Amino acid sequence: MVTPSPDEVREAAARGVRLTPEQVAEVSRREQAADPQNRRTPGGPVSTAQSILSKQEQLEDEMDELEATALEEITEKDVGELRSAMTKGRSGRPIGKDNIVSDLHRVAQANEEAVAGSIPVADMTKEDAAELQSAEARMNGTGRNTKGGVAAQAQSIADQQSQ
Repeated sequence: MVTPSPDEVREAAARGVRLTPEQVAEVSRREQAADPQNRRTPGGPVSTAQSILSKQEQLEDEMDELEATALEEITEKDVGELRSAMTKGRSGRPIGKDNIVSDLHRVAQANEEAVAGSIPVADMTKEDAAELQSAEARMNGTGRNTKGGVAAQAQSIADQQSQ
C-alpha cells in the first residue's frame, strides 16, 4: 500500500472528500511503515491529514451551530465564519457559487435589512407593512409570510391606523 503525498491529501479534501479519524490513522500507519525508523515526516502526509481532519471537524461544529440558529437570527458574520470554515476544510480552496453559503448569505442580508429598516409601531403605514412582508417572505425562503408573524402584525397595525 502506498502512502498518499501531502498534495494528494490536500487535493482529496479540495474535491470534498471528508476524512475520518480511521483514514488518518491508516495514513499514519503507512507513513511509519515506509520509514525504516518509524518516524513521521514534519509536513508529511499524516500531519497534513490530521490538520485537514481538524479543520473539517471545525466545519461540522460550525454547521451544527448554524443549524441550531433560528433562520431569522442568521447574520452575515455567521455566514462569513461558515465560508471560512468551508474553505479551510477544503484545504484552502474557495467554495464555488450557488451553494448553502450563498443561500445563507441572502438570508442574512434580508435579516439585516429587516433590522436596519425597523419602524416604530406608531408610524406604521401600509407601505411600511408591505416592505416588512416582502422582507419576511425573502427571509423565510418560502416566498410567503408566516401566519401571525411580524409582517402580519405590522399589516394589522397599519390597517387599524388608516381607519
